[in-house]
Parts: sequence; structure tokens; C-alpha cells
Amino acid sequence: MKFNNKIKIFSPFTNISKQNLKFAEEISFLDGVKEIILLPDSFTKDKYMKANYKATIPSSSVILSKANKFYPQFKSRGINCGMMTVLLPIDKSELNKKFIKELQKKLTHGFLYHIFYMLRLPFFRKEKDLTKTDFFNVLEGNIGSVLKKYEIKDANLPIIEKTSLKELSKYINKKWLNKTVRLRYFFGRYFGGNHFFEIQEVVKVDKNSHNVEGIKEGQLFITFHTGGEALQDIIKKEWSDKYIFDNNFISVKDKKIRNVFFDLNRILMNLGYVYRLATFSLINDSLKKIYGEGYTAKIIVDKNHNSFKLDKINNIDKIIYRHNAEELKSGGLGIVSGNYNHNSYIVEGLDSLEKTLFTIDHGIGNILDTNIEDNLKTEDIVRLYKFKKGIKYIKEENKINIIKNKNIDAFFNFLEKENVLKSVVELKPLVNIKNK
Repeated sequence: MKFNNKIKIFSPFTNISKQNLKFAEEISFLDGVKEIILLPDSFTKDKYMKANYKATIPSSSVILSKANKFYPQFKSRGINCGMMTVLLPIDKSELNKKFIKELQKKLTHGFLYHIFYMLRLPFFRKEKDLTKTDFFNVLEGNIGSVLKKYEIKDANLPIIEKTSLKELSKYINKKWLNKTVRLRYFFGRYFGGNHFFEIQEVVKVDKNSHNVEGIKEGQLFITFHTGGEALQDIIKKEWSDKYIFDNNFISVKDKKIRNVFFDLNRILMNLGYVYRLATFSLINDSLKKIYGEGYTAKIIVDKNHNSFKLDKINNIDKIIYRHNAEELKSGGLGIVSGNYNHNSYIVEGLDSLEKTLFTIDHGIGNILDTNIEDNLKTEDIVRLYKFKKGIKYIKEENKINIIKNKNIDAFFNFLEKENVLKSVVELKPLVNIKNK
């Protein structure tokens, strides 16, 4: 297949599908698009190919366009869907079933709570549920009172942007706002779809990295993946119909409308960040209850992998869209997730990240799904708790084989050779608390 030089395949693998390349090529020919990069884990989800509007954006990709050519469809879904990884103040020998059960209790709701939540009758409100005022403050980026409620003093907090609901109210879809307000009763607790909550053991540390000094083998982390909201849901219906729900890629030429999209994006970014902080708060609550008041987790990395923003490239304003891919700066830390039966990684950005527009894969799921070798048996027990839409639903404890895959070595060898990133902490899954 021939394609133009705006497409860059940044991968050690040669099995990127022709369909994926076709979608990338279509994007590359659009007016104002300067570049599209396909990362190693890139593929196109079946559900988007079957959508009744233009949604065929290759996963694990980054698109660069002119600042005056904004394409909402490039990143309209799951804004600030992201992951956080936190260091626990306990090691593997201290992990007990009481802590696991307490986390499970904190992160899910009973059946009656769920029913009354759906009826908008919060008869079983919990201490950390947000009020309407709290929730609107979160959307506007005024989170001081919420951090106090969550008892968060961690210095390594995500970036929150200020905005005004009052000024944006005439552009907001009221149905979205009314529906989303209910989310405050589930804040930090819902892990639907492929989102996860995992207790992990440190099995390998790069001692040459100053970023991970003090982290040792045998320590425990929790990594979790929570969702984001859709741009087409928050924007008023006539705009979503015009600019998103179309069978062609539509650019926003009107500067005022373009700025409104960016302002509403700030609301969704704030929502995603604080949602993960809520989960972090629930982890600390569980630690204190089981181990004592002095036990507190520490945020090591927080990353979103669905975003768009204005950025300067060679001192010129451009729009960068990251679809199921996260931003990483040289010298910074990122998260590359594995699977419930495969290790995950904390990674460090190297000096040549400009090759990928400072963007990396957020996971290795597609590489694993398409190239799994024979599973290797292990004596480790992984407790896989399954929940459905916030209702406590424990099915069983499963024995899971931790797999190994030679393509993951190829993945990291390639990226380190290209001076883009390296793995600095390897994390093995011990306990999965999961919605799927």
C-alpha cells in the first residue's frame, strides 16, 4: 500500500493492518493535518468502524494539525480517560485479605445504593460523596474544598485548569449536565469496560534512574484506569450534530466555536483528574482503616491518554490530538499498562521523544492479544473480583497464569534504541479488582 509522507509508523512490528493504514491515510490528506504517527500498539477498534458517524481514528496514535484547523472527531470520546499509579506504604509480606476486602468495599456499592442512585435518591450517601457545589467546583477547577474532603496533601498532583460554568452554560448540553451530576455519588468508584484497579508487586527496578530512587523490589503499587466523558455529550446538540456526528471529518473554522470546544474540554479534563484523585483518596481511607493513621499512599505517576490541546511545535502553535496514547516529556515518568495476567511498567522519557511528538503507547494490550505465546505456569494466586456497573458482584477467586511475551522485549528494545523511553519499574499483578 502506498501512503504519503505525513504518516509515520513508529514501531518495531511490521504487522500493522492495511485497514489501520487506510484510516491513517484518510486523516493525513485532510486540510491542515501535518502529521499522524502510529505507535507500536496501534489498531482500530471494531466498535468505531461500526459507528454511524466518523470515528475511525487508529488507537495509539497522535495527530498534529494547524491551530486554525480543529477536528473534534479526532478526539471526541473518553476525554481524560487515564491512569494513576501510587506507591503503597506496605510491602508484599504485609498485604492481607482485610485490606483487599476493604478496598473492594470502598470501590463498589451495594445493590440498594445502586438502585437509589439510579433513581436519584441518595439515601445511602457516603462521607466522601460530593455535593452539587463540590461537583460544580470540580468542573470549574476550584478543587481546594474537595482536596480537603479527600484529605489529600500529596504534592505530585495533576494539573487543573480554571474555567467558568456560568460563561459556558449556553454551550453546555443540559441533559449531559443533569445526568452527570449523579456521578458525584459514584466519584472514583466505577471501573467499567476495560478499566481496572490492580495491586502490583515491584519485581524489577532500574537503579540507574534517579526518578525511582527509594523504590525497591517487593514494594507494592496500585495502578488504576478510570474513564472520561465524551465531548459530543457535553456540547450543545446542534454543535455535536454538525461537527461530530457526521460521516465525514469536519473541521471547525469559526474561531469562537473552536475556543468554546477548548473551554469545554477543560471541564472534562478537570473531571477526569479529580475522579482519579477520588480513587486515590479511597485507597488512603482503606490503608488507614486496616493499618493505621500513619499509612498513606504516594502518587508516582498520573497520565491521561485521551486529549487534545494547543502546543508549540518549532515555535508555531499546533493542535495535538492523542488517542489512547499519553504525553511524556524527556526525563518524566509514564505508565504502560499490561494486562490482568501480564506485567505493567513505569517508564522514563528519554531525549529523543520529539520523534513521536512526545507521545507513547498507554498499554501493550493489542501486542499481547495478537502475539501471545504459550502461557507459563506460576504459583502466584491472582484474585480476580468482577463487578458490574457499581453493584457488588463477587464471582470467584481465579488462579491466573502470568504470561511472558517476547514481543514486549522487542517493544522496549526498539523504544530504548530510538532513545524515546525505557522501563524503570516493572510491576507484576497480584490482585485485580475489576469491572468488565
